[in-house]
Amino acid sequence: MRLPKKNVLLLALLTGLSLPVAMLSPQYTVPVAHAQQARSTYQGPPWLGFVASRDNKEAVEVASVLKESPAQKAGLAPGDIITTVDETSIKSVRDLKIILRTKVVGDSLEITYTRKNKSLSSTLTLTSTPSPKQLVSSQLMGEKAPDFAFAPITAQHGEAKSTTKLSEIEGKITIIDFWATWCKPCEPFKTQLSKVKGKYKDNLQIVALSSESTKTLAAHVKDHTTPYIVASDASEAIHDRYFVRSIPLIIILDKDHKVRKVITGDDDPALITKSIQALMAN
Repeated sequence: MRLPKKNVLLLALLTGLSLPVAMLSPQYTVPVAHAQQARSTYQGPPWLGFVASRDNKEAVEVASVLKESPAQKAGLAPGDIITTVDETSIKSVRDLKIILRTKVVGDSLEITYTRKNKSLSSTLTLTSTPSPKQLVSSQLMGEKAPDFAFAPITAQHGEAKSTTKLSEIEGKITIIDFWATWCKPCEPFKTQLSKVKGKYKDNLQIVALSSESTKTLAAHVKDHTTPYIVASDASEAIHDRYFVRSIPLIIILDKDHKVRKVITGDDDPALITKSIQALMAN
């Protein structure tokens, strides 16, 4: 997957995984003989937990800070410019990655940063990177879903000339599906989405977002019957706002568009139908 063009989540670099966000950490390998033990004792790589702006080409600028993250606990705030970590000058995200590759969960970093032209410092203690579900749930569960605009794609006309905002379909239970045409684990979830849309029809809205191009998605829609909205998020700006680290990722909103359920590829696809049934009953 391409990196997001606007922001980059500073979380962890996981060996062998292709993720929609840049991740910072050491690389980890697990001996096959210890696989069972690793499953029970494994901790995610260390993370910083802030979003760095890609618009600032000259420095690492904090765009936003994630809840309950090491960055939040250390007092970092949007607009801060990271200048040094453990007395090492920081000019880019790459500089941070190099430092994090030498660190493990529990290590402390001495961070110097500027805020409104004033130099400040803080100690940041690295904690374990949350799982994709934990990350999204900790940031969005029970909260109003971030608004975004999308242009529905059809096989006949490609991307619609006019866009629709998520807020414009408020009042209906809505599913946001992050997926890709090449994603095999997404297939059983797509099947469930089609079934649940067929059952509830206009009482349910589904918006499926992929970072692929409009051309690729239009071709897919032409060859595969899709009874719900498909749209491109080629910039991955929406992926960023929803903290997408892996796909499939399904986020279910109630009629007020508050986040009520987060489903990942590790879950049973049938959980989609069960979750919608529960919300419809209420």
